[in-house]
Amino acid sequence: MRPVEHHDPRAPWWPVRGDGLRRSGGRDRGRRHRHGSRVSRSLPSDGSAAGRPVEHAVAHPVARRRLITAIALAAASALLLAGCTADSLADSQRDGSDKGYISGDGAVETFLTSERRDPVTFGGTTDQGTDFDSTDALGGVVVVNFWYASCPPCRVEAPDLESLSQEFSADGVQFIGVNVRDEAGQAQAFAEKFGVTYPSILDSATSDVQLAFSASIQPNAVPTTLVLDADGRVAARILGQVTEPTTLETIIRETVAETS
Repeated sequence: MRPVEHHDPRAPWWPVRGDGLRRSGGRDRGRRHRHGSRVSRSLPSDGSAAGRPVEHAVAHPVARRRLITAIALAAASALLLAGCTADSLADSQRDGSDKGYISGDGAVETFLTSERRDPVTFGGTTDQGTDFDSTDALGGVVVVNFWYASCPPCRVEAPDLESLSQEFSADGVQFIGVNVRDEAGQAQAFAEKFGVTYPSILDSATSDVQLAFSASIQPNAVPTTLVLDADGRVAARILGQVTEPTTLETIIRETVAETS
């Protein structure tokens, strides 16, 4: 493999005529020799370019290091965009950045009762002006949906979530949204537009709810939907849009059945 050479893009590959190195002609052209980890171009034997700086090109070890660094940076960026960093949602809200929505692939994870981690306690002020405390909901199933108003998949799934909320209200299932970006006005406008009647905690200022769940199961994507059992433990997670409402319906029904 030829060593990678870096030149001023405004300059020609070979020195221009009149600088002591001819563009062609062979004998007077500088020859290139390897010296350790660098490549140097020797001066013509007649010394006509004496005093001029010797040109260097980057040899294999340096080029390899740069390539590895570039690959590592690209991989890190891909992970961030895919929502694979541990606290991506909480961090983006805490530092005020706006990276656009981080969407999962709709993967569904369910956890046996023996596999579930400790109960998650969370709460906050909702877009309806009320206070929500998860300890008040213990004994029943809770569905938690992380969202924000300008997130495209959040808009698509909102009517389905509202429909499921109505379907399971008689079973004592409580739906609660967690808005990770908007102020109350934006959240209320979204709820009115898509007919959402259940409240949403406004979490953009503190990220407290996102941080509360990060120790148990990380809501790395928007949207993410969690189903909590009667003890407040995460029984299931849908990472990304709820594309099959019947899947979430089945999960809720099975989690409700655990308490009967």
